[in-house]
Amino acid sequence: MQKLVKLGSDIAHSNYAEATLTGAKTLNVLGAHALTEATEEVSEELLGDFSKSVFNAVRWLRGEDSLDLGEWDNMFDRYAMSAAGGFVGGGIASAGTNFKQVRDLASMDKTKAMNEILYMVNNGKETDFLKSLNAMNLGNKNLSASKIIQKTENGEVIYAEGTADDN
Repeated sequence: MQKLVKLGSDIAHSNYAEATLTGAKTLNVLGAHALTEATEEVSEELLGDFSKSVFNAVRWLRGEDSLDLGEWDNMFDRYAMSAAGGFVGGGIASAGTNFKQVRDLASMDKTKAMNEILYMVNNGKETDFLKSLNAMNLGNKNLSASKIIQKTENGEVIYAEGTADDN
């Protein structure tokens, strides 16, 4: 059971880290969030049923009431509904979060960007961050970063072809 939970956690974490760094919500990320929320809802229902059973058993042992385990009635139906509701809600909430990230991106400044990078480094996610940076196409890698051929009247800069020393 622990291996299964760890596998699910690793998949969700890697997908979430990828989505956080790239800003994209893939179907895998939405699915991971949906499954996580479904599991959480079912575990809440299970914990509620268990605590009610313990309470009823204690009352029965004290002689205060007859033993009633009715909270386990229609167990499959209630757990299935909790799982379905959690699955739908988790997927929708995850997709909604993506829109919030896009909206907040317009207000991103250097300080906020640096804080995000520091947060990732402090939480051991620098490897994921560097992988994402390497995968990005941030410009023409064949151009020099420092040798300028000319500047146009409208402010456009034309760079020289890069050499092995430049890149």
